[in-house]
Amino acid sequence: MRLLYSVLLVLLAVQCSYSNDLCTHIKSSDGYTYNLEWFIKAGPYGPVKGIKPPQSYNYKFTICGSGFICGKQVCGAGKAGSCQSWSSNPFNNDHTDEACTGMDTPTQVVGLNGGLGAQFFYGNGDEFSGVPRTTTIYMICGKEDGWGQVIFNDTLTDDLKYSVVVTSKYACGSKGGGVSGISPAGVIVLIIFCVIIVYLVAGVIVNKVRGQSGVELIPNVGLWKNIGGLIRDGSCCIVRRGGGTYGSV
Repeated sequence: MRLLYSVLLVLLAVQCSYSNDLCTHIKSSDGYTYNLEWFIKAGPYGPVKGIKPPQSYNYKFTICGSGFICGKQVCGAGKAGSCQSWSSNPFNNDHTDEACTGMDTPTQVVGLNGGLGAQFFYGNGDEFSGVPRTTTIYMICGKEDGWGQVIFNDTLTDDLKYSVVVTSKYACGSKGGGVSGISPAGVIVLIIFCVIIVYLVAGVIVNKVRGQSGVELIPNVGLWKNIGGLIRDGSCCIVRRGGGTYGSV
């Protein structure tokens, strides 16, 4: 039984990590939900050429994934969500310079209506003349598999504002009931919760038939009175197996 409580604690922790992920539960104002987990697992995309002639710049970006190293300013410590690179030596393309065009944590995420996609805004990139670079990423629902079609637009009027358009079937939204928006760990926790409810209701009925009353109607009432200690012991077990230590308060 103590092992069961340990497993429950782990599953709840996993579910919380999924629920807090900004990019797996994007909501639009008309009820569509976007789950961009495929792009998160795929990791950064690039290099891809910008469309500004003579296409001398390469770009790399990520969708809600882990940041990467770019440039020597704000993203030099692995915090880049979008990066621009170019050859610093016209005779040797191996020598490149980089500029971060957006931090890895989006400052704005918007779910588009109609299941058409989602929009991300990456700000606070490397500065040029005191102005920070920014990148807006448009995830558009389409029929293409994987990353699909990627266009990096660096021809905007303000050269420090960039945009990316990604057209993919993994950017499409879903609408309606079911458990499609629940993570696998969430489904497991939901099933276990339902089993516990059935167990409690059935136990109360059985104990009622046996003539029990009051608190004694609760099945295995002694176990539930000690649930605090069981959770504590389960936590202790997890910490020990994880290589940590556990001390009494």
